[in-house]
Amino acid sequence: SAQPFVLAVHAAVPAANFKEFVALAKAKPGTLSFATPGAGTFQHLSGELIKQLSGIDIIHVPYKGGGQAIVDLTGGQVPAAVLGSSVVIPQARAGKVRILAVTSGVRSAALPNVPTLAESGLSGFDVYQSLSLLAPAKTPKEIITRLNGEATKILMQPAVRERLET
Repeated sequence: SAQPFVLAVHAAVPAANFKEFVALAKAKPGTLSFATPGAGTFQHLSGELIKQLSGIDIIHVPYKGGGQAIVDLTGGQVPAAVLGSSVVIPQARAGKVRILAVTSGVRSAALPNVPTLAESGLSGFDVYQSLSLLAPAKTPKEIITRLNGEATKILMQPAVRERLET
């Protein structure tokens, strides 16, 4: 399964879309910051790519996980964040944050009204996270086959699919 990251801002940030966020960042270089789950994460690298492609100077604030980052974004301690969409969507629905764009090349089924970064001016931007089930390298093939079969059955259940999509 794949999930896009999102660029989100605290509700008080005066940017309703990505272009307004870029204009705000360019008007105040080096003063805005963005949270991620940590240095070197795909969210961090996505944020750096956003900076590079849009020509903005914003400061990276690494956290020890997405949970801490979303708490500070919703509390206004950081004005922006690049995070997995699943932790941000409930906060956006509550009006605490605003999702400006998704990082995938196509719009997210969970966020159909949110444009992609590519649609917002960063042509070709297509970054997402993959959700996987892993096992130790020497796990017997029959166990891997059974785990795969059971996981597939679960993922095919309509209630599970619906929950994952939302």
